[in-house]
Amino acid sequence: MNGVHDMGGMQGFGQIVREENEPVFHADWEGKMRAMLVTLSKKNVINLDEVRYAVERVKPDFYLAFSYYEKWLYGLLILLIEKGVLNDVEIQEIKKGFSLDENQDLLNALTQLKYVRDNKTALNITRESAPKFKPGDTVITKLIHSKGHIRLPSYAKGKMGCVKEIHGNYKLPETNIYSEQAIKEPVYLVEFDASDLWGPDTPRKDKVLIDLWESYLQPATI
Repeated sequence: MNGVHDMGGMQGFGQIVREENEPVFHADWEGKMRAMLVTLSKKNVINLDEVRYAVERVKPDFYLAFSYYEKWLYGLLILLIEKGVLNDVEIQEIKKGFSLDENQDLLNALTQLKYVRDNKTALNITRESAPKFKPGDTVITKLIHSKGHIRLPSYAKGKMGCVKEIHGNYKLPETNIYSEQAIKEPVYLVEFDASDLWGPDTPRKDKVLIDLWESYLQPATI
């Protein structure tokens, strides 16, 4: 999904300042939120792909203003509303915690549930295919503009790279959301010249390595 979350390479956000001796959590509630996320995952109420996709759908003005764990908390809220885990009273109490108007719509128009329903035939096909590529193959990433959850960053779309390793078959994220029949695909470690991604001012010897699912790739014709 294209959105404000996919900001790799964007300019204008200022310098990234590293916090020395950074604690795991800056506040007690962050640890509680993390524990809640892990518990819900262990109970099979949610999975990580679903949470990531919910975070991607946090409204842009909120996303840019939130801290790291606030993004995860709000994304988890979106997911629990969509799954019917929270009742109306609980939702109103949560809105107060976020200082939101009681009539504020917490969900974007697009939900993964609607996307799955609209693409039911494609997403209900289960398969686990053998790798189409091998180490040393030259590939090009596809120009994918999916409304679902994909793990191909915008800065790497339509770029040429070289397959370095095959990691094995893993669930394709877009098919692992609101679905019990996720498709498994080969995942490759693909190496890119940094200058192909970031331009001629990049040090010529720099490389960027990205793990990518097979459906994100196509053979390069040279």
